[in-house]
Amino acid sequence: MKNYLLLLLFSSLALASCESTTQPGNNSTSGKGDRMFILDQGDFNHHNAHIDAQNWTTNTLTTDLIDPFGDSGNDLQYLNKKLYAVLDNSDKIVVINPDSTADHHSIYFPSGATPGKIVAISSTTAVVTDIYLPTMYVVNLSTDSVIGTFNVGAGQSWLAVLGGKLFATTESNEIISIDPTLKTVSKEKWIGENPFELAADSINNKLIVMTYGAYSPRTDGKILWVNPSTLSVEDSMSIDTNRYINQLVVAGSKLYVLFGDGVKVIDLASHALTTDPLFAKTYFGGYFDPVDNLLYLGTAKDLQNNDVVDVFDMSTHSLKKTLNVGIAPAFFAPVR
Repeated sequence: MKNYLLLLLFSSLALASCESTTQPGNNSTSGKGDRMFILDQGDFNHHNAHIDAQNWTTNTLTTDLIDPFGDSGNDLQYLNKKLYAVLDNSDKIVVINPDSTADHHSIYFPSGATPGKIVAISSTTAVVTDIYLPTMYVVNLSTDSVIGTFNVGAGQSWLAVLGGKLFATTESNEIISIDPTLKTVSKEKWIGENPFELAADSINNKLIVMTYGAYSPRTDGKILWVNPSTLSVEDSMSIDTNRYINQLVVAGSKLYVLFGDGVKVIDLASHALTTDPLFAKTYFGGYFDPVDNLLYLGTAKDLQNNDVVDVFDMSTHSLKKTLNVGIAPAFFAPVR
């Protein structure tokens, strides 16, 4: 779940774009082929999260694939040939057949639960975080049911898998390592004030943690490079607390940092921070698709009106297409 109040401070700059072909949805289909599914977060408590699909094979965009859908999109993953859309304020995960989105059902969570992120730990099993409770849920991907829980000590912000191990950032300002077989916390360490996003750099075998810092007493937010074996911080970069980060997007050897006032790029080998002149715009969420070498970046103008996803072809370093989607597109899942 994103920070909604700070988003109202950010505005988007104009950028020339290509028109997209849009088809209205409502329990329709995206067709088959090379597709990117997009989860629009929507505005909290307004039940306007949506799911869209860009079909690159037919070059068509289908919006609002399922209506009604739910409140506050918080993750989207393609697992076991199905899409799993986490709707944290609806306390459910919508499971979708990508070839026929009218074929969908929901995994409901216990009263008081707030599902946040989902990752697969095997071909048939996934774990789901809880934003506020110290609980993780075990989900069977064949039956789409919650088959167990385990305690991790605090609510969890983000999940990542690296080297066969599971990692999470928590509300207790820690990063934890979880044994995916035993489903127990094997290591935990204080990581900084308000840790949020957690990303895996598989090329350099590092975890990347983004912390928001604190306002009273003031501490700057940071981007941290963490050893996955020891959970020790091996390098860090301070970020002025006033410069809010919306998301980190790992793209091979680069890390795109979606600041509230623009996009910067970190070289993951040298940790050098640069500005890419291509991205003269504020973005809310993103995804890099290494197969098609495309970078998807979505806006969130005001959480009241529909937004766009700019798709960049990184082989030519140019804007490929602009997709007119729902409110605050933040999560993406390719299906081929």
